[in-house]
Amino acid sequence: MTQKSVQRFLAQNSIIPVTLLFLIFFRILTPDVLRISNLVNLLYQIVIISIGAVGMTFALTSGGFDLSVGSIQTLGACIFALLLGRTGMGTAIGITLAASTIWGVINGLLISRLKLQAFVATLATMILFRGAALLITQGRDIDLYDFDSIKVLTVTRIHGIPLPVFFVLFFYTAGYILYRWTVFGVYIRSIGCNAQIARVSGVPVTFTMINVYIITSLTATFAGIILTSQLLFASGKLGTWYETDVISGVVLGGTPLSGGRGRIWGTLFGVMLLGIIKNGLNLLGAGDAAKRLVTGLILLAAFTLNILAENRYRGE
Repeated sequence: MTQKSVQRFLAQNSIIPVTLLFLIFFRILTPDVLRISNLVNLLYQIVIISIGAVGMTFALTSGGFDLSVGSIQTLGACIFALLLGRTGMGTAIGITLAASTIWGVINGLLISRLKLQAFVATLATMILFRGAALLITQGRDIDLYDFDSIKVLTVTRIHGIPLPVFFVLFFYTAGYILYRWTVFGVYIRSIGCNAQIARVSGVPVTFTMINVYIITSLTATFAGIILTSQLLFASGKLGTWYETDVISGVVLGGTPLSGGRGRIWGTLFGVMLLGIIKNGLNLLGAGDAAKRLVTGLILLAAFTLNILAENRYRGE
């Protein structure tokens, strides 16, 4: 491996050494970080953000993003919880994901057909979907403690690893295949580079964008279902700041906000970095205000280092 190829790898995957450095940093401050039980707990904690971040990687690669994922997660969780009391778990999941597909189509049409900016369109649907969640729950929590079937999603462990972690591996593997080895992935990258040129070149921009936001919606909704199974209740107030965590993880992973290219596995490391920071601060006993301040500063530094690494590789 030549020096140039090493530099290229580090420039494209700078999130990996950064994540390892923060893991070592918190290990120096508290030995508990690298305990097996804590690492398993860390993986369990980042499941919700990880799943949503897969879909957001596609949205950012296409040159857009989705502010409504937190509200979609919440609405999906509430619908799933309400259906669970009337149908079986499989039926409840199926109907919820079907409804989620419609929400993704709405976002996709607003952006690709009506030509609304992604920020404006998803900001509007963020408010709309959040209001719908509060409306169908009448502002109350939906208790699921008596439903043993839902506990299977989180209680089940395979070789000591929680089942949701395997869901994450499935989504990232499927996402990588879809992004890297299909025509759909090529279309997304083309649209992210220049939507007008992509359209002239024969790329079905509208169809592709609708499917991008369907993917974003489905991953956020599935994350909401897993969250509900973890908490054993659903509420219209869930999912606050979810979109911020998801977008942060994606950008930290190396997917630029400008679009045109994405890093599926980089996204996973970006989310892991966020999880390591929060987990390390929790072990150190930091208060909520301190955790927000430190996390914000670290994110700012990480974003800056990521950009500098890319600019150095490009020779800018």
